[in-house]
Amino acid sequence: MSFNRIRFKFLYVCLASMLVSAVSTMAAFQIAETAFKLALHRSPYQFRPIRWLIEHVGATPFALAFAGLIFILLFYWRSGKIKDDMAANGEGELQ
Repeated sequence: MSFNRIRFKFLYVCLASMLVSAVSTMAAFQIAETAFKLALHRSPYQFRPIRWLIEHVGATPFALAFAGLIFILLFYWRSGKIKDDMAANGEGELQ
């Protein structure tokens, strides 16, 4: 495999991880908002830690941290597959 091909694979993995983390963060916030609207008046004790976190830290930093965590996990997982493919092809020792 040429260096440019490997570089484009990592770029693809990075962009795909960003996209999936952004979409999953938006989906999680929509689900949480719907859950708050439907069940907040019936069971406030279940949502108290989430409300405390959003009120004290803020929704934007919480969303950025959540998206960053998902991005790191996805990128680590997908880049590991590229490393395994390269090692299987005998392209050299990768650690």
